[in-house]
Amino acid sequence: MPPSLIKHFLVVTSTVSGTVDTTTVTAVDDAVTRFSATVTSAMIDAGAGTVTIPAESFFDDAGDAVPTGSLPVVSAGGYVNVYVNGMLQQGALTTTSPTTVVIASADIVPGTPVILEFHSYDGTTSTSTSVPSLIVNSTITS
Repeated sequence: MPPSLIKHFLVVTSTVSGTVDTTTVTAVDDAVTRFSATVTSAMIDAGAGTVTIPAESFFDDAGDAVPTGSLPVVSAGGYVNVYVNGMLQQGALTTTSPTTVVIASADIVPGTPVILEFHSYDGTTSTSTSVPSLIVNSTITS
């Protein structure tokens, strides 16, 4: 008979019991920036059924003019509220970009105030700490 490797055969049975306590701390950072503008007749396109407001027509909360192309972009998980004459509008009516705000309605008259309220949660943080308290019992049989 040719030589062969002799191996030891063992059966291990383990039981894990106990708990893992996890604590999560989340700090929600709702960064809000607001801008206001007044609609002029040049912004209203009755044929297209839209009002297009250039970024430079808006002012921030401090009363400073917004530079051309400097309106915020809606961040992932964020949103923008649009108020026309103080009334919150449906989200699907408005498209925002850094350069313009387009409202899908030509029913807005010159002199109407438009307010944008951007909400960003980019600064939100969350940390978790886990403390395991586990016991492992193993039985070895051959």
